[in-house]
Amino acid sequence: MHESIKAIIAGLKQQAAQTHNNITIYPLTSNENEGIEYLSLRSALNAGTIEITEVSESGSVPNLSVKNSGELPVLILDGEEVKGAKQNRVLNSTIMVAPGVTTTIPVSCVERGRWDRKSRTFTDSEQVMTSSSRSSKMSRVTESLYKCKGFDANQGKVWEDIAEVSSSIGVKSETDAMSDAYKEKRDSLNKYKNAFSLVPNQCGMIAVIDGNAIGIDMVSRHAPYIDMHTKLVNSYAMDAYRSQKQDTNSTNPSDFLDRLNRSAESVHASAGMGNDHRLTGKDIVGSALVVDDTAVHLTAFHKSEAKDEPIFKYSS
Repeated sequence: MHESIKAIIAGLKQQAAQTHNNITIYPLTSNENEGIEYLSLRSALNAGTIEITEVSESGSVPNLSVKNSGELPVLILDGEEVKGAKQNRVLNSTIMVAPGVTTTIPVSCVERGRWDRKSRTFTDSEQVMTSSSRSSKMSRVTESLYKCKGFDANQGKVWEDIAEVSSSIGVKSETDAMSDAYKEKRDSLNKYKNAFSLVPNQCGMIAVIDGNAIGIDMVSRHAPYIDMHTKLVNSYAMDAYRSQKQDTNSTNPSDFLDRLNRSAESVHASAGMGNDHRLTGKDIVGSALVVDDTAVHLTAFHKSEAKDEPIFKYSS
């Protein structure tokens, strides 16, 4: 594993658990902001320094165009949703867009039933895919990269993931939109959101659902994380809500972090700044974006498809 990824994991401090129903969140903090300064998607959109559009008038489902006219890079997370234009999309990998640059980014559609222009530009949907959907998508993208086929998430499988989430909570959407599931369950999700408050110097979280460590999300700087916190909580909360086991017993996620530390790694050029590092281990899949020798974003999940063989060899 790249030394910057090991270092950022080693520098994390796990704070007191916060629990609501069947989900426990362990806030992760760090003493220092690491690496270059950057903005979150929300802050950049609010400042008017980033513009996300279709790549052309006719559009292309697996690609969007991003223009950063600001002075700071902008970090957009794997699974983060943007809405508008011809159909809502999510990113297939975490991207950092450099200042003064226009780039094409790999995305997937999360609104199967629409292909007509609602707006010229995309806006922030305030949502990230559910953790289970992110895990499945990440496994497929990692396999695609390993086969030198780019950041392909398998669009058909993404639609299946969205449909499964909507069906499990009894939500019907005219356009099969992921965002409609979140909108329908907003009141329930708000209860989770209110239970998991930010702590000083927080930069991430580990989520435990029904007693099992499900995933980790973290970034290298405190300020951008503030904008991401509720999105990430909702990503895990939707899966906790769908479980309905109401199990309050939680495990210490040390085993999850140990497996993450022993993951095998492959490195790929990112569509934006830095390199995309793919992590695969025993029942675990993850990725990290490393820019200027700093891991600016790290996310990993317990693999829901536990029967799958690892994509590349890990340490036992």
